Amino acid sequence: MELTTTQIVALSGFGGGLVLGLAARVGRFCTMGAFEDAFLGDDRRRLRSWGLAIAVAIAVTQVLAAAGVFDLRHSIYLPTSFPWLGAIAGGLMFG
Repeated sequence: MELTTTQIVALSGFGGGLVLGLAARVGRFCTMGAFEDAFLGDDRRRLRSWGLAIAVAIAVTQVLAAAGVFDLRHSIYLPTSFPWLGAIAGGLMFG
């Protein structure tokens, strides 16, 4: 059985998610837990690991974008327009 590109990408994403999820679970990688440890328990190790993960993600993203591997303008996090209706409705519903 030969897999299509879409199936390979989906299986790779699933496998990567499993590995990273297991690593996060075993390593207790939790944003809220990191802040609780830092502010309530004076232990900043988890918060530093959380910050390091963000820094690495930003650095790798910028390197890949500079290398032309992908175009950041196509990211879902950089919309071309602001959804005013959704923002107003959400603000009214949730304060």
